[in-house]
Amino acid sequence: MMMMSDDDDDSDPQFNVVADYFFVDAEKNPICLSALPIRFEQGTDEATQCKQNIFLRGVADSGITVYTHVVAWKLGLEGKQPVIAVLSVEGSWINLAKPRNSYEEEFRTIFITVRMLHFLRRKPEEPEKNMWSHLRKVFDKFDLRPSKDDFRNHRSLLKLFAEKDLNLAKSQVLQAFIEEGSKTQISEVESDNIEMKQSFIASDEEIEDMVSDGNSESDEEEDDLFDFTCAICDNGGDLLGCDGPCMRSFHAKIGTGEDSYCDTLGFTEAEVEAMKTFLCKNCEYKQHQCFICGVLEPSDGPTAKVFLCNNATCGYFYHPKCVARKLHPNNKVEALEKENKIIGGSSFTCPIHWCFHCKGLEDRSQEQLQFAVCRRCPKSYHRKCLNTL
Repeated sequence: MMMMSDDDDDSDPQFNVVADYFFVDAEKNPICLSALPIRFEQGTDEATQCKQNIFLRGVADSGITVYTHVVAWKLGLEGKQPVIAVLSVEGSWINLAKPRNSYEEEFRTIFITVRMLHFLRRKPEEPEKNMWSHLRKVFDKFDLRPSKDDFRNHRSLLKLFAEKDLNLAKSQVLQAFIEEGSKTQISEVESDNIEMKQSFIASDEEIEDMVSDGNSESDEEEDDLFDFTCAICDNGGDLLGCDGPCMRSFHAKIGTGEDSYCDTLGFTEAEVEAMKTFLCKNCEYKQHQCFICGVLEPSDGPTAKVFLCNNATCGYFYHPKCVARKLHPNNKVEALEKENKIIGGSSFTCPIHWCFHCKGLEDRSQEQLQFAVCRRCPKSYHRKCLNTL
């Protein structure tokens, strides 16, 4: 079934691209693209049978309104940008442009997964931290905080691509996600009192601009994940980044922190050069301080008492009670509910990721909307908001 507005003749109008799109089931309830079976072959025959009736709605490149029955989808990862297309019941492939903003949450996890696959296919040897850096750069402007939770519901899709694509089969990062057997958790992005000013899904031009604005070389992406300030003395300089979840940096070599009288980690130049990976003592022994109360606690396994913020570039740990009170300072009931959810395994985003004064998000493309982040507590301020304090 293919229905169009402005259809004045008996032939079906032909179109190649649909924008402002979304999907609905037979009862017209919104449904995610991933509910369709995936196709890897170039042809249109022998598509895996779809278990339910799913319809694409949107606007074609010719301007006509589209409402058509679709039975499969495919993903192209060969170009500079991933290409998503769906197969109509009549046998035509339709490329998808930008989805409708009001349905963005329906597409959130699949779009992050698609971007992850695209990156790892281009750079299968890249370490995991470079992948997170890339995803953050792509989605940072649109209030997305990619996390492992976004991939867990699509593990079968990741496995299929690893089996079908030789480049992806080489990626140890992808294999690790596939083999990970941990229980699926639903990411909770705390957005109390936050005004969303932009859709999280970028057009191809916007994404191209964001990626090209920064240097995409892997060594610079890797450096961007680490703190540019020493965790011991709060000064910059010649630093060594921890490869563990804390992502802190340290003056590692003797003499490198002289200007700030830093004790340093005491390594020699030769010792640092010989390191393949570096874990600070906290990450090595899996014990971290709560960033609010400062108490050192276990941070991994069944005895864990502090938990990591789910933002991919955040290395702060918190007691559930401490962070819940910060997230809901004026509502004890909601704070207790959040505390229990975190204890039960739900992820959370700590309050350092929005402005303490205006509750807005950071926009690094605008100087006045860039964050000044406190190093002693989970508070951040826009530059413009600091001027009003």
